[in-house]
Amino acid sequence: MMNRVRKSLKVKLMLSFTVVIFVIVASIAWFSYQEISKSVKGDIVKFSSQILKQANLNLERYYQEYEQGFLQLGTSREFEEWLKLEPEDKFGFYQYYYGRSDGSGMQRNYILPLVFRHPEIMSITLKSNRGNEFHYTSRYALLNEYSLDLEPWIKDSDKTDKVLMRVVNNPYYLNEKQERQAYLVMSMVKRFGKFEDAGYLKMDVSLKPVQAILQEIELGRNSVGMIADKDGKIIVHADEDKITQPLSADWKERMYGKSRGSFFVKETDEMVVFETLPYTQWKSIVVVYYPTVAGSVERVKTVTAVIAAAGLLLAVLLVFAVMSPITKRITNLRRMMKRTQMGDFSKRLPIDGKDELTDLSQSFNQMLENLDDKVQQLAESKMRQQKAVLSALQSQINSHFLYNALESIHSMAILSDHGEIEQTTINLSNMLRYTSSYRDTIVTVQEEISHMLDYLKICQIRYSDALTYEIHMDKTCENRLCLKAVLQPMVENAIKHGIETAGEAIHITVDVSLREEQVYIRIQDDGQGFKPDILHRLQLQLSSEDEIDKYDEITQVGILNVNYRLKVYYSQRSAGISVCNSEQGGAVVTVTFPALNRYTGDGGSS
Repeated sequence: MMNRVRKSLKVKLMLSFTVVIFVIVASIAWFSYQEISKSVKGDIVKFSSQILKQANLNLERYYQEYEQGFLQLGTSREFEEWLKLEPEDKFGFYQYYYGRSDGSGMQRNYILPLVFRHPEIMSITLKSNRGNEFHYTSRYALLNEYSLDLEPWIKDSDKTDKVLMRVVNNPYYLNEKQERQAYLVMSMVKRFGKFEDAGYLKMDVSLKPVQAILQEIELGRNSVGMIADKDGKIIVHADEDKITQPLSADWKERMYGKSRGSFFVKETDEMVVFETLPYTQWKSIVVVYYPTVAGSVERVKTVTAVIAAAGLLLAVLLVFAVMSPITKRITNLRRMMKRTQMGDFSKRLPIDGKDELTDLSQSFNQMLENLDDKVQQLAESKMRQQKAVLSALQSQINSHFLYNALESIHSMAILSDHGEIEQTTINLSNMLRYTSSYRDTIVTVQEEISHMLDYLKICQIRYSDALTYEIHMDKTCENRLCLKAVLQPMVENAIKHGIETAGEAIHITVDVSLREEQVYIRIQDDGQGFKPDILHRLQLQLSSEDEIDKYDEITQVGILNVNYRLKVYYSQRSAGISVCNSEQGGAVVTVTFPALNRYTGDGGSS
């Protein structure tokens, strides 16, 4: 049995997954029951606290929006001017309350938008020390004889610079039937202004939104939410008969003096959780009937056991159903790889399914099909490398013959006293020696400049005064390493398109500089420059990655050839060639490559 387990991947996976699933399911079931049994009271407290916090956030938002709109009205320019009006100034009252043509007005800019956002606002009262008093009502009207003078507690607002808030039973309202009726409201009062130019602003808000928020708290049967003010009087409750009644002395002792907390009332089996509203210092309270919640523990135990057993059985069946075809395909792949090791490439894996193993099987079959092609390509690559080496050796032999011929011409030029022929043969011999050394692909910038100078001297002998040049090089660039034969093709293009094509004299300027660990070689002429269409096409070719992949199609030894060699050798975006026309006329070619002091070998740099 153990030997089969060690050799069979299918058996290992089945046993491993079954054990892991059993341990996980059993652990979850056991810990779930234990934790539910031990911490049901704590869960009630935490859950109730979270609900209270969310309810408090909603209540805080309401209170802050009330106060914000209240203060905006009280500090408005229109209200300040209204406080200064005499009672007989009816026109001024109309201007500052209803508004003028300039868009001002308390009702339009402050009262109506505030009531629109909060339709629970029942009335807004404005009263000045000069005797003016005005009442705005929304749904329920106020008695004609109503005045702030009937509510002596309003004077308490003189003792604080904050908005005074009280929950009162206001008996001065009229209901829909125009009958006098008392409503429980939250009144906000504040004194504004100074001396004679002062007054009061009062706003009554219905407590129905607060009651709606508390009614949304659902913590089981017989649970209830309420709010008590700073004195311990119930101001919001689902049962209206409880409103204005005081909390029990025991509850007040346990709650007041603390910002939040909970306690258990043994006599009634109730869990009481409370939070303090920071804005008003009122207490939001949730009372949960404990047996309602605790009675679900046994049901949770039974349901957890049934679900755990069913889940374990289902998991084992799913593991068997899923793993069987997978392990079968892995076994086939293993068998096929052993045949391949023995040199048998004739068989192919069956393709079934659409998963990762299917992709692996297809890739393995494709690998077998392409194996002969890859071997053939490798053999052909080796042959091309051998041909390249033989060609280079043959080129070296041909170059040796040319050296001897140039030395003979040089000797005859000396004997005949032909200085130009002598200089030309020397420069040409230097160029041939420089380019025919196929082993050295990297030279110093100074050596590359010298090679370019040999070419320029030959051309100057040929074209005489039609060609002039100047070279400026930063001393720090002389010993930096450079890819061979990148500058001579650039000046050759300038001469070809300037003197040979246009038939005009040309001056070439070469600037070599070092910036940010990059060597910049700028080659500029004073010719006609690139034609717009040619310049655009050449810039696209130099910036295109596709041109590098098409190197076999680049037959000319010019800008594209040199750009390709720079890109391939340095493998950096910063290496390469850029072209443009100068503002003074003429073409500008800039060769850029890293400023290196040494190189790692063929095809690499550091």
